[in-house]
Amino acid sequence: MATPGTEFTLAPEGMRSDMTLEAIMNTAEYQLVEKARLGSDEAFSELMDQYMNQVYGIALRIVRNPSVAEEITQDVFLSVFRQIKKFRGDSAFSTWLYRITVNSALRTVRKESRYLPIDDGLTLDNQQDARPDPEVIAMENEHQQRIRTLMSQLPAQQRAVLALRIERALPFKEIAGIMGRSIGGVKANYFHAIQKLKAAWIGKEVTNE
Repeated sequence: MATPGTEFTLAPEGMRSDMTLEAIMNTAEYQLVEKARLGSDEAFSELMDQYMNQVYGIALRIVRNPSVAEEITQDVFLSVFRQIKKFRGDSAFSTWLYRITVNSALRTVRKESRYLPIDDGLTLDNQQDARPDPEVIAMENEHQQRIRTLMSQLPAQQRAVLALRIERALPFKEIAGIMGRSIGGVKANYFHAIQKLKAAWIGKEVTNE
């Protein structure tokens, strides 16, 4: 953690570790986070616009309920709004944000035992496939729905790892930081989740382990 009197440094998503402090400070995300920390509602709104879909997508994969995922998304950004002045830049802003999202979603899962299945045709970015062949579209939609159904049978921790690894394409080290676990533990969760999905795809039962 940064010591009093020293400048904190942010590491926005996708930033190279060898970038200089001056280069980091000139990035758009750094500027937005810094302005939001200083109380700019406009900068905070831009951060919300930038990360809204990502937060909602992660929450949705964990809780499996669109309306609950929307509530979690709202709660996450309310929490970020209240805490952003305390953000010290010890990790990327996205890592900090995703950690709040995952923790909120997992707390919700622990409190509630039932969730509605994901709506048919629901996609992470809510965009329609532009391919013209209706047979191809129908087949892809069927496969996507089956994958979502199989994922919904996994334990919440494994759904969280899959959402961060596959949909957000985050490295295991960053996922470990988000979830507060070791890299080895995260890799094990990912491996077990993939093995369960493969087994379920060929007709074997998914176990809740």
